[in-house]
Amino acid sequence: MDKTTHVLYEQSIVISKELQTKDHFMKSLKIRLESLEAVNGVQKSKPTATSASTTSRKFYMCKGDHPLYYCKQFLAKTASEKQKWVARNKMGLNCFKEDHQQRRVQVGHAGSVNRSTIHFYISPRRHKQSPTVASAGLVQRLGIEPIQATLAIEGIGGRSRTANHRVNVDIQSLICKFRARLEAFVLPDIVPPQPSTDIDVTSWPIPENIKLEYPHFYQTGRIDVLLGAEFYFNLILSQEIRMSKELPILKNSQLGWIARGKVQAKAGMDTCAVFGEDERGLEELLKQFWEQDDVGEDQKLTLADERCESHFNQHTTVNESGRFVVRLPFSDDTEKISESLNIAASRFFALERQLAKDANLREQCANFMNEYEEFGHMTKIQPREVRGSHYYIPHHCVLRSDSSTTMLRVVFDASCKSSSGWSLNDILHSGPKVQGDLFGMLRFRLPRFVFTTDIEKMYRQVLVDTRDRRYQLVVWRSAPDKELEHYMLNTLTHGTTCSPYLATRCLKKLADTNLHKYQLGAPALQRNPTA
Repeated sequence: MDKTTHVLYEQSIVISKELQTKDHFMKSLKIRLESLEAVNGVQKSKPTATSASTTSRKFYMCKGDHPLYYCKQFLAKTASEKQKWVARNKMGLNCFKEDHQQRRVQVGHAGSVNRSTIHFYISPRRHKQSPTVASAGLVQRLGIEPIQATLAIEGIGGRSRTANHRVNVDIQSLICKFRARLEAFVLPDIVPPQPSTDIDVTSWPIPENIKLEYPHFYQTGRIDVLLGAEFYFNLILSQEIRMSKELPILKNSQLGWIARGKVQAKAGMDTCAVFGEDERGLEELLKQFWEQDDVGEDQKLTLADERCESHFNQHTTVNESGRFVVRLPFSDDTEKISESLNIAASRFFALERQLAKDANLREQCANFMNEYEEFGHMTKIQPREVRGSHYYIPHHCVLRSDSSTTMLRVVFDASCKSSSGWSLNDILHSGPKVQGDLFGMLRFRLPRFVFTTDIEKMYRQVLVDTRDRRYQLVVWRSAPDKELEHYMLNTLTHGTTCSPYLATRCLKKLADTNLHKYQLGAPALQRNPTA
């Protein structure tokens, strides 16, 4: 179940503490399906050549009058058989359509961002189909700090590229009030500049009373964003203008009018842009090979890393007991976080139902949370005490049978979206890498004797400034018959994207400030701080 559907289902529950029936669940799914069909417009009228949601030919196995994705014979086949059948009939592997056309969009204040509508096929074991993709160049120009996330994207010919980061991007039309928020996976590049050559449009009868989404669509430009199918079909409107049989169609969209269709190319200038790997992939692989063997220069900090370092140096203090007190390094406006209590409470009730089935697990989890409170690492609060923007973090239990110290750990999910679509991790810097690379960690082979140490509850040794603790709220109760209680976490938390950086950075600062006092230990900690 996708996250939006899951949230809507949880909101439909009247009494959240009770176990829901199968009938209620199926009814909620049916309502969700009917609403999606109403919004996206599942057409049953005759398909036309310009329809954005139907195909121009019938390839249905049963010859019935319904879309392919409703065909029972098609659904009964295996994933491999479906893929071969769709490919044999020259249809898009995601939308089951034949029209693969090019379009452009304007994104925010970043200037012209071209996009070519190219279909992806993601195998069933992948987590996301037809994702939105952004180029690394765009992310760098906008100064957005990417979040670590891995996704394998398969394109034409089964070629695969792996995105290792994702970003949240706000897009806004330059000619109307349309705004939207996208989650995009980052790739070094998407496709070559489009169109492949400038197009002469001086003879095109473009009406003067329409507002083009991008007036210079006929000029070659780079491709910075590729919209996913689920977003693209919500973007296109029904109005269209046919200039002539030889010219593209003008199609209206939420962003303005766009031109779509074929144009007559100059002789010898035919170019087809596809999504796939090229010789640059080999160059990049070779570059990474040499970089891994290079032990010379230190890693250069990005602009976001420099801001994070500056924030740490300005706002980190040591209290009277000798503990570090840090501020959370926000990368965006905290007001973007909206209501988060409902999803946190819903996730807790789900955890509670899980614990009810395992008395041993319930006892371990209760002991963990009780210890958390006894050590002063979290404090009970009243909800009315929280002022301004805040964030409730959902949590769950993780059993680690291989751990020699803590078999059970409670993990806090600060990536859970609030009602606005933003999570705490979305607006936090992850910080630069402080710990040494693999080569530096192998220095232990040089001395005759070595030893390693483990700092118990390391994250919880670092306090969070009281001004930022309202973004670390949780709900908890030791038994279902008790009132749900609200707590504020006082220390760094497993699950926030900045915690590894802040904890390790505190170790390095500890070594820096005690260099003259501990002339042997401090330099060793400077070289190998690890969290």
